[in-house]
Amino acid sequence: MRTIETKGSIVIKNNGLIYNICTLIQTVNGEDFSYTFIPNREIIALLPRGLFQGIQGINLDLGQDKYYRDGLPTFVSERVPPKNREGLYELLNKAGLDYYDPLAFMIKSKYKYFGDNLEVVDFIETKSVDVAYMNMTNLYNSIKKIVANIALNNEVIVDGYLVDKKSYFEMLYPIYLNLYFKKVEVQRRSAAARRYEGRRPIYIDEEEFRKVLFQYKNEQISLNEALNILGISRSTFIRRSKLCQN
Repeated sequence: MRTIETKGSIVIKNNGLIYNICTLIQTVNGEDFSYTFIPNREIIALLPRGLFQGIQGINLDLGQDKYYRDGLPTFVSERVPPKNREGLYELLNKAGLDYYDPLAFMIKSKYKYFGDNLEVVDFIETKSVDVAYMNMTNLYNSIKKIVANIALNNEVIVDGYLVDKKSYFEMLYPIYLNLYFKKVEVQRRSAAARRYEGRRPIYIDEEEFRKVLFQYKNEQISLNEALNILGISRSTFIRRSKLCQN
């Protein structure tokens, strides 16, 4: 009987950053499922206070490097439909699956579990990132490159030196957060301005309008000809005509 092992990552997304807090390994042996949770404690320690309340069914206080669970542990079963659910394969098809694969379902499905703020994504392969040549003319992008890679659990090299994740993150995160919220506010205001700007009023020369209106009323030109000359809509023409009569 062939054993199949696949990996995913449990993450928390917050303020433009993705925190890679745990590796989730799914092992399939025939019809049996088992799971291994490997927490990234160094990254969990960086999370803003109150953002993380733990992983369902896993007691991180035990301090274990790995947590093994047979069957579908609570974390998985809360996010995946049971095998005996009516309409199961319809749900799987919507996620692009033609077989029952809990880990793949958690990654691909648009279903959102609202019991916590954890998400399961494709496995995040950690790597070394050299930011020695970052563009210091853009402070936000430069700082984000460092803190974002630390949050992903990557090794970060600055000026040839491997940085201490904890000290660098604690030093740069408050600066990043301040710049991030400023950027978000600018984007919000810009979007609001575009949303409410609407169509700008068309400028109509008063003298020209009265001249065309006179020609129209004296049947020298048609309504369509008047509209084409002024470049306005029928409703605008009628509204302005009433104002001229007052």
